[in-house]
Amino acid sequence: MAKLNSKNKTLEGVRGNLNKLQQQTVDFDKKVVEERNLSEWKKAVDSVTSTRPFLWYEAVDQLCDLVSGSPTIWITSLRAEEGGSKTSSKGQIAYTLGFSCLSATDNLERMTEFRIKLRRHPELGKIFDLGYEDALNLVKTAMPDYQEEFALKFDIELKKSKAAPKTN
Repeated sequence: MAKLNSKNKTLEGVRGNLNKLQQQTVDFDKKVVEERNLSEWKKAVDSVTSTRPFLWYEAVDQLCDLVSGSPTIWITSLRAEEGGSKTSSKGQIAYTLGFSCLSATDNLERMTEFRIKLRRHPELGKIFDLGYEDALNLVKTAMPDYQEEFALKFDIELKKSKAAPKTN
């Protein structure tokens, strides 16, 4: 009987170890799946960032620097777009930085000054094709709660076309 009790205790210990090992196996399998998912996600991120020669924050930083030098211009919305099926006269669009602005007056000169500074911006010129293809759409907006009674609302899209494949 003592041998049977001893064997039962040994068997209980082995079963306890087996349960622990089974739980560790489940945990390990979850970690393997998680690592695989993270690895795939990293590959996807790397494929995007390795094909784009800049980081979005760099472009937005440059734009903010430009706007801070134009105190009557406010950016009201901002959007960044990768790829897509859009085309321009220079080819398929690789990426776009679009933004809506308000010029705190109905005087066209301030808005025009801003657009000229933008077009001549050296750092943004390294990232985007700074010519304007789209027609300018101006909307005069009433601003009764501000010093300026009116503002001009306008949209700008900075685009970069994909390089055309070279032919021999």
